[in-house]
Amino acid sequence: MLQTFSKRLSEDIHFKELIQGSLTFFILRILGLIVGYAFTLIVTRNLGASCWGIFALCLTVLQITSSDK
Repeated sequence: MLQTFSKRLSEDIHFKELIQGSLTFFILRILGLIVGYAFTLIVTRNLGASCWGIFALCLTVLQITSSDK
């Protein structure tokens, strides 16, 4: 199975581009989750949970009002 995947990856340029783009997106998504978690942790430890709640509420209202519907 690994040989088939390797052969297809070396022969099909579109498949290679698809895998490369998917891996890039996946890595950036994981990094974004880690940074978001670190931001939450830093804010709640330094400013408290009530400050994070206000921030989250404001962010939610901003996202709802900026939707394209």
